[in-house]
Amino acid sequence: MGEFGETMARKYLEHKGYLICHENYRCPRGEIDIVAKDGEDLVFIEVKTRSSLQFGEPFESVNRMKQKRMIKLAHFYLNQKKIMNANVRFDVVSVQVDHSWKVKEIKLIKNAF
Repeated sequence: MGEFGETMARKYLEHKGYLICHENYRCPRGEIDIVAKDGEDLVFIEVKTRSSLQFGEPFESVNRMKQKRMIKLAHFYLNQKKIMNANVRFDVVSVQVDHSWKVKEIKLIKNAF
């Protein structure tokens, strides 16, 4: 389900004008779902997909611990790519699907944290 949600999120972001730089960027500290450019901003994006709201909206699972991990991953990415003085932000894309894998809703939360 996660891979499907990330594909839908990528298409949604491209439609919104984001330029996708990396998908599933892996490093020793973990993985960033999507790294993209939105205008002058370099955006680190977490994608969360759910088929039920029984445990809340998908974006609600990006808790404080996940946010801290994403910030560390972003620092690693910036150092590895030798990117300095970038406008950085963190977005969350929340994808809700029904039980037949049809997208019911996609929400983009800019500057999520």
